[in-house]
Amino acid sequence: MSAQCSKTAWLSSKLKQFALDEEIYLNYIESVLDGEEDRCEKISALEAILGEVLSENEVKSQCMEIMDMYDTQDDSGADEIKTPIEDTEETLVKMLETNIRTVVTVPNKANKLNSDEEDSDLVKIRKNILSQYAQKEANSEEEECDDLDIEHNTNASSVLALKKEQRERAKEQSLRKKEKDKEDRKQIACF
Repeated sequence: MSAQCSKTAWLSSKLKQFALDEEIYLNYIESVLDGEEDRCEKISALEAILGEVLSENEVKSQCMEIMDMYDTQDDSGADEIKTPIEDTEETLVKMLETNIRTVVTVPNKANKLNSDEEDSDLVKIRKNILSQYAQKEANSEEEECDDLDIEHNTNASSVLALKKEQRERAKEQSLRKKEKDKEDRKQIACF
């Protein structure tokens, strides 16, 4: 019989002792006990549930008995689960160690001479690539600066043109107002 089934059967018999309806309380209490909360929160929830049916002294003792039952069965199941995981970790570590040993080889002298020539060729290629990259970066930075200058000048000229246009409109409006004021004064003077 699995640990979960034995827990359920034991809790079911406890609920019968308390004269609680198994269908209602069994799943609820199991969800509290199997939850992620810490032990104190579980005890508080159990006390709230059982406090409606049992006396205050009975509530604490029964809650502790239920918690102890679930804790002991959880611990024994946890030991069974931990062993395969630890074995798997050890196996993985051993596999990694053997892979590292096979990858790392000691070069002999003949290979070392060839590798020196290859290394110098690689160094030349890398330097060449880096210099080309640096040149492209410098060119792109210059182009960005040129683009920024053009945008700045274009922006400045458009702002100046807009301000000039606004001043001309203001002048025209001012002249129209002055003429209107003159006409209004003439009409007032005529009356």
